[in-house]
Amino acid sequence: MDRSAMLEKMKEVVVDQLALDASKVVEDADFVKDFGADSLDLLQLMTALEDEFSVSIPDEEFENLRSVRDVLDLVERVSGKQ
Repeated sequence: MDRSAMLEKMKEVVVDQLALDASKVVEDADFVKDFGADSLDLLQLMTALEDEFSVSIPDEEFENLRSVRDVLDLVERVSGKQ
């Protein structure tokens, strides 16, 4: 799957999980600063993204995921290993 298709799928999940307008979900968007997500929101979002992309996000990586770009980069990296 190419990056633009991944971003579109990710937008769907983020919009559903955080009740946002899809136009706000851009690569530079920060989950906390731009979307107002708290730690529970982030955990639920990452779980939904793991399900959507059939990947496992390592716990040690979770803390470093601040932006949409961070998650896209990680999903690309871990999906390539599977």
